[in-house]
Amino acid sequence: MPDNWNLIDEQDHRDAAAAPEEVSVRLGRAGSLHVLGKRREALEELGTLLARMPECAEGYRVRAMILMELREEAEALPDWERYHALAGGDAASRVSLAHCQQKAGRWSEAAEEYRAVLAGEPDQSEALLGLGLCQLRQQRAEEALELLTLYLEKHPAEPAARFGRAVAYQMLGETEESVAHYERLLAEGRQEAECLTNLALIHREKKDAERMEWCAERLLRLSPASTVGLECAAQSAYLKGELERALECSERLAQADGAEAGQWMNVGLCRKKLGRLEGACEAYERAMELQPSSSEARLRCAEALLEQGREEEALTLCREGIEKSPEVEEYYQLAAQIHARAGRMEETEALVEVMARVSAQPGEAWFRLGNLRLDRKAHEEAQAAYRACLAERSEWPEARLNLALSHFESGQVDRADAELRTVLEQRPEWEPALRAAAVTALKLGRLEDALALHEKLIAAGAREAEVLYNAALLNDQMGRPEQAEELYRHALEGRPEFTEALVGLGHALESAGREDEAKQCWSRAMELRPELAREYFR
Repeated sequence: MPDNWNLIDEQDHRDAAAAPEEVSVRLGRAGSLHVLGKRREALEELGTLLARMPECAEGYRVRAMILMELREEAEALPDWERYHALAGGDAASRVSLAHCQQKAGRWSEAAEEYRAVLAGEPDQSEALLGLGLCQLRQQRAEEALELLTLYLEKHPAEPAARFGRAVAYQMLGETEESVAHYERLLAEGRQEAECLTNLALIHREKKDAERMEWCAERLLRLSPASTVGLECAAQSAYLKGELERALECSERLAQADGAEAGQWMNVGLCRKKLGRLEGACEAYERAMELQPSSSEARLRCAEALLEQGREEEALTLCREGIEKSPEVEEYYQLAAQIHARAGRMEETEALVEVMARVSAQPGEAWFRLGNLRLDRKAHEEAQAAYRACLAERSEWPEARLNLALSHFESGQVDRADAELRTVLEQRPEWEPALRAAAVTALKLGRLEDALALHEKLIAAGAREAEVLYNAALLNDQMGRPEQAEELYRHALEGRPEFTEALVGLGHALESAGREDEAKQCWSRAMELRPELAREYFR
């Protein structure tokens, strides 16, 4: 019994194995069917051959070729790989293998095959084209351009190579050159969708609304549902202020299958610009559903809620955002704004302090925190915040000026003076610092310095009545009646009812021996402010 089974087994193997002559027969049948256009039947014949003789390299090669004719490169690829594993292949088969690898997106492997071919045949056209296109996919535009140029010297009309050359120029930033190539292809009616898509990208980067609209119209004629066409139409309309048209295109994109969060964000933006705040919120909510991690959608929704007066809902979104993405500063900023609008300054200050401590660039937050503390007269805390600003950026005049102001208001006039000197070293002509320094010099009794600062202010164009009056008064105190008189008169030109200037002018005139004119000034001052008469009679 065992012998019998062995005999039967051996016989079955002999029946199943293909005889060498069967290869020719099967290939012949496949060839006959192929000649008659019966490619599927030819593939069946080859399938039978390879099932019976899996080491038949020629069968894999022929089947791969027929599959490529049928544009079924994905199915052809394993056959080419098997063929090369069995037979090594030649330049033509390597090019075919590389072509299938390209179609499968295996750009690096395809490039290696093309290089191997070119190493033996430097002028092999298909390998030049294939390698050039692979280099484009691998973001090697310069090498791609060189290879495609070599190819086009022999095949100047080849559309794929011409399109690839245009893409290479685009990647290299030579947009005028790439546009010219795309437009020539379009004029010939070649690769319209691809050329228009890339032209649209160029025109979008330049914000060229007219050219974008031109691309959009042609793309939408080719395919009314073209995503790029609708995007271009929407952006072009938005740039031209045609918000209804922009909204229509954006909504078509957002309502299509596979819509993305960004498309709903564009719908939200258009609705918000049109004042449809409720609809904008709905769009931003859809964006959040599609992309729950989107801080941008959450923030824009909170802003739209805030514009509707729905502060608490907006604040809730900010709190949720802070929990999910504590590193996003805009949440703290918006929440602080909401608290400030409601007069909740303690909560506002607390949020700004958190911002200052978590931000990668906390300077602005420290500055704002200093201002909030200065407003509530918490001078030591304000000074600490301004020093934190200056630790971030030592030349920050506004922060140093406010630090000086805090010192001045808290009675630390010497410290204020020192900070103001530093500010004026950094910005010698800065008017706010000159004003503060002038007041500080007066407070310290440094009349010469105070006068010099007032004169500098006046020379810089600060000719308010108060500045002129202070300068006049300083000249008067320093025994310069003529300069004082001139400045008092300038102050009165701006404010004829400035009683202090009238009194001062009277004193300057009296010092100059012009008592009648002095009395007229004092008389006018008492008319304007009768309470001055008491001082006069006293």
